[in-house]
Amino acid sequence: MRKHRSTPGDLSPDFVLEAALAFRTPWMILFGTLPMLAFCVALFWGGRFAQTAAWFSIGPVCTALALASSGWKPWLTVARVTGQALTTDGTSPIEQAVAAFFKSPRCRSIQFGWIASGALVPWLIYALSSVAGGTPILKYSYPIPWWAMLNLGLVAGGLMRGPALWRLADLLQTNWPQLLRQAATIGNSGVA
Repeated sequence: MRKHRSTPGDLSPDFVLEAALAFRTPWMILFGTLPMLAFCVALFWGGRFAQTAAWFSIGPVCTALALASSGWKPWLTVARVTGQALTTDGTSPIEQAVAAFFKSPRCRSIQFGWIASGALVPWLIYALSSVAGGTPILKYSYPIPWWAMLNLGLVAGGLMRGPALWRLADLLQTNWPQLLRQAATIGNSGVA
């Protein structure tokens, strides 16, 4: 991702698209989602911690509600990840068009669905391990406290955002010509 200097109200369409496409990479999934799934297999295989797994499941749902309700502004996500300082104020036509696109019910539903799917992880692992006759991998004798499971679930929800952003970046790229036309219309009218 190249550096971008912005002035208030001035983000180039190329930068906005490039920012979103930066999340269409297997690295977020390989280094985020897959390790989280491996950790969950170790944690829940063989029915371990079933008594507090419901707390784990609440975490991804809460994360999904928070992240999906706010939509997605890929240029801000890239700025946070890379440490860039963007001085944008959200008024450029392309920012308005893309922000509205990601706040659409379809995009919010996609983001919510992918992130909230993390809530199913313990139950799927329990089902698979019982079918396979699995025994617990971790020999930890005490139950993990509810608050720790909730925090693990929140982290899992954040990591499940990787596949969600991949899908949203695909949608943005597919709809990019339409969004450019919409941004031009916003720019010509001066009204969002």
